[in-house]
Amino acid sequence: SVRFNLSDAPPYALSSSVSVSSCGIDFEKSKSKLEKLISIFKYIKWIRVEIKKFKPDVIFCNGVSVSSLTIIAALDKYKKKIVVCDHNKFDNANWFWSILRRVTYRHAKHIISLTLEDLKKYQSLGQASCVYNPVIPPDKIVVSELNQKLVIAVGRLDTQKGFDLLIK
Repeated sequence: SVRFNLSDAPPYALSSSVSVSSCGIDFEKSKSKLEKLISIFKYIKWIRVEIKKFKPDVIFCNGVSVSSLTIIAALDKYKKKIVVCDHNKFDNANWFWSILRRVTYRHAKHIISLTLEDLKKYQSLGQASCVYNPVIPPDKIVVSELNQKLVIAVGRLDTQKGFDLLIK
């Protein structure tokens, strides 16, 4: 699991087999446009190193900024291993992230939409499907036997994002 800021403890217990790292960049504290641009380049450089280090089978990105920048950072052999989910209404992104999303999402393996309304918009960018939000956990938890695959999940480590469900 990769996250921007490790100042807070994860909101749920993680297995000792889960590695958590942070780029140490707080985009919200970047005040000037130059600071924000520098932060973007630092993130791209950092996530590229993380991807090379872990050599993941899947990269799951949550959010338009993280997803777009991770696609830019990924080497060609990893671009088609990226699954993106904005977890927000399609039209909520500002002009900069909207343009970047339009350019980058075409290179992702798959796009997850949270509504049928937004699904049509995401399908114009690439292969997309709808996974309704919220996801209600099943009555019985099934533990995966796939212990040979490696997944990198990129996004805010928060109960709202459900990375604990992804890990299970």
